[in-house]
Amino acid sequence: MCIIKNRCMFTSIYLKIILTFMVISITPLSVLCAESKSSDYFMSTYGGQISDSNLSEVVFNPQFSNSHIIAIAGGVKLLKKKEKLRLEVEGQAIRHEGQDKYPCDCESCSVNGYHWAEGQSYEKSQKIGTQRHYEFNLVLVLRWLKFPWNHYLKTELAIGEGISYATKIPPIEQSQHAINHGLTHNTSQWLNYLMFELNFALPAYPNTGVFYRIHHRSGDYGLINGVSDGSNFVGLGLRHEF
Repeated sequence: MCIIKNRCMFTSIYLKIILTFMVISITPLSVLCAESKSSDYFMSTYGGQISDSNLSEVVFNPQFSNSHIIAIAGGVKLLKKKEKLRLEVEGQAIRHEGQDKYPCDCESCSVNGYHWAEGQSYEKSQKIGTQRHYEFNLVLVLRWLKFPWNHYLKTELAIGEGISYATKIPPIEQSQHAINHGLTHNTSQWLNYLMFELNFALPAYPNTGVFYRIHHRSGDYGLINGVSDGSNFVGLGLRHEF
């Protein structure tokens, strides 16, 4: 009960910080956006929570665990195809914080004697690992701009592909069951990065928007460093173009 209470408290505080930041930021930024005629650069900040679901399931069945990210990002617009399509490049700096619940229900993994991953042990119930590191990503983003309802609510759909570097091996991407039983499994500091984003803005303030993002790291089914697994975070954020 104590663990569950602490997790709920951490998540509640975390979400309050993100929402407060967004409310405080959006008013002055919106004034600037209304005065701006064109913009070539952008900045954003977002927070997210880990999902144990696969990438194909994360939108409708996220299955959240107690690990979070807070990110800042910035970039430049490269090419624009009329008013429909835009190419961008984005750099990201991410802080990971929290604990990882290792998805292993094997009875033998609940006994002593195995080499536990960093931050966990038999005494800690073998299911919890510390998730505390930084991540840096460089992403090429393709953004679709034209939707029939844009005069009511400006909408953008984006997909990004790039490279991701974690400052240490993320415990959340390790399989404790595989480690315990000597099965083939590995992850890497260098992995592929993929993101999906929906961005919304008011027509009166087109340069400031809020967005929903899926933040994904993986080895592309073993193509990168032989890694098959990865991690998915679901996040909300604020974006400003200038």
